[in-house]
Amino acid sequence: MLTIPKYDLNDQYLNCRRNQSVSYLHSKGVAIDLLFYGAYEQPREVFRSIYDQGMNRNLYLDKVANEQELNLLDIKTRRLHAADFRSIRNDLSDSLERNDVALLFGDGYRLPYKQNTYMKRHYMKRHELHSVMICGLNPSTGRYEVRDDIYDSDLYRSGRDYITYECDEGSLSSFYDHEFDYGMHETLESKWDIIYYEIDFNRHKSYLRDVFYPRFEDMLSKSCMDFDLYTEIPDIIASASMDQPLQQEDKLLQVITILIGSRKHFMLFLQSIHRIGTETIESFDRIIGYLKSIRYSLIKKSMTGKLDHLKLRNKCELLRSDEESALRTLKELILPIK
Repeated sequence: MLTIPKYDLNDQYLNCRRNQSVSYLHSKGVAIDLLFYGAYEQPREVFRSIYDQGMNRNLYLDKVANEQELNLLDIKTRRLHAADFRSIRNDLSDSLERNDVALLFGDGYRLPYKQNTYMKRHYMKRHELHSVMICGLNPSTGRYEVRDDIYDSDLYRSGRDYITYECDEGSLSSFYDHEFDYGMHETLESKWDIIYYEIDFNRHKSYLRDVFYPRFEDMLSKSCMDFDLYTEIPDIIASASMDQPLQQEDKLLQVITILIGSRKHFMLFLQSIHRIGTETIESFDRIIGYLKSIRYSLIKKSMTGKLDHLKLRNKCELLRSDEESALRTLKELILPIK
């Protein structure tokens, strides 16, 4: 069985499926950091996705590591379309014998190891789209070996690696076969597709120079970031209701968390470019720090009711100023003078 470490331990940007994909590919030696040239998200677009379009962080349509982007790294996405789990057992066995993994969506509520999470968190007593990564088959028990997040007694714990669960065929059939209303978002992979990858990545090929750097330049040349949202955040936090404790579904919490992960993953790409100096990297690291501090202010307000509005406003102004400066410096460094 493959033991695949979790790439984004804190789930700040990649949803469960995307995180599983890049974790697997990273374990195979693929330079996945190159995919994050497009991770620099527009704050206002993230806000609209969450507030206006009804997305949540787990369904947020990030712009990295999709099928088209993986093709650029010579990785082919293969799909098996099936109406029920039993009909793909042979294909799944073939995939596992090749030392590959299979990714499939289903109803997380039906996974035995997640029952404590759903039953004890009152706002999670519902069916939920979730992705699992099947990595092997235990010959002694006949159970499938599944890599997934840790779900302790009553809640999901971020910041920790995947662990391996064993699931019998009945549990995975229940997870995969049952229909439920999980929301239709056109760029999500179909629930009924099992995903695996054919990897022809060549570490000696100049992917950065020939493929991703030109795309990075094009992205920067077209980038017109709107940072006005940052100056609106203090008032949004100040007006937040104190009727109930802050939940993971809180919209502003999700927006800020996505932006933290977006900047963090974009910084990973910047670190792969030798001509970008430490000062620019440190600027983006400082931006991430501001966003984390703002998120802490939101959490603190929900727990104590206390908020230093002036201090928060100053912090958001610094965030806006520093990010405008960092982006301007990056463009001056990378884009040719015309």
